[in-house]
Amino acid sequence: MDLEKYKKLQEDLAKKIILKDSFKNYSIVAGFDIIYKNNEALCSGVIIDKSFKIVEVVQHKSKPLFPYIPGFLAFREGPLIIETFRLFKNKPDILMLKGHGTLHFRGAGLASYVGIVLDLPTIGIAKELLFPIKENCNF
Repeated sequence: MDLEKYKKLQEDLAKKIILKDSFKNYSIVAGFDIIYKNNEALCSGVIIDKSFKIVEVVQHKSKPLFPYIPGFLAFREGPLIIETFRLFKNKPDILMLKGHGTLHFRGAGLASYVGIVLDLPTIGIAKELLFPIKENCNF
């Protein structure tokens, strides 16, 4: 597996990220997470409205096509999230994913990857910082 190709793709994706808040109104938000059991992944997607009422729930089960390699989660989980997203009947205005976005040390983690592919504002929510921290991080 040529990881240099994937590193370059992440660096190229980082250049496409729009950090400016360019929307004022939203009505529904989708969140995603993935669990694993016996080399099979179950991705769940939930859409809620502004009052936190569940609008829609979808699930998609498949085998990951990319191995777990730290720093490359976008290529393992991104396709699963995108497949699950396509099952929604409603189109969310914003996505929230368990994973890094712009704080990824190559500037484009899982949230960035999915947001660019689906062309939707996406927020990455990660449990821990990845190291080394991106050089131009402002915190």
